[in-house]
Amino acid sequence: MKKKKEGKSNGETRLANEGALRRHLSKQNPTKVLETLIQQLKVDYQFSDDDILALVNKEDEILIPVSLFTHNPCTVLQATVKFLKDERFLSFSEIGKQLNRNERSIWGTYKGASEALGGNLILRPSKLFVPMSVFAKEQLSALESVVTFLKEHHHLQLSVIAKLLSRDNRTIWTVYDRAKKKRGGDSDA
Repeated sequence: MKKKKEGKSNGETRLANEGALRRHLSKQNPTKVLETLIQQLKVDYQFSDDDILALVNKEDEILIPVSLFTHNPCTVLQATVKFLKDERFLSFSEIGKQLNRNERSIWGTYKGASEALGGNLILRPSKLFVPMSVFAKEQLSALESVVTFLKEHHHLQLSVIAKLLSRDNRTIWTVYDRAKKKRGGDSDA
């Protein structure tokens, strides 16, 4: 009988691939490697130049995956608070400071999210992210903040945003129009 060749486990294969990648990258010009990574962020993940600068300048900024708002039956703020509490392990006080909201209202929002979900958040891979600082704008609601960010920083059409957030097109148009009025902009979405 022939003995079976023992193959590498997934972990061993991954480590070998990472080692090969490191050796390859170490031979490359660091500027060229960085340019390649930036291009990959732009193409594969639709990062804008502003998004990349935000990543470089704000190393501690927590990014909220947009898919969080698609697959969970609760409000944008509820999903965000639950994500920050359960997945990023922030205290209610820290969340309140970061989102520019009262700690007690954050607790109530978390409780409402827990009741709406009946358990854990549904987390799916996401190509788009919203920086936590976007939610700190006092004059805008959480949904207005997300829609405005996706429209103005990722340059998405409102119909695409509606699909991403599992909302009606008219709702997203109204939300964006209201956000522009609050910020003193025109109302021709």
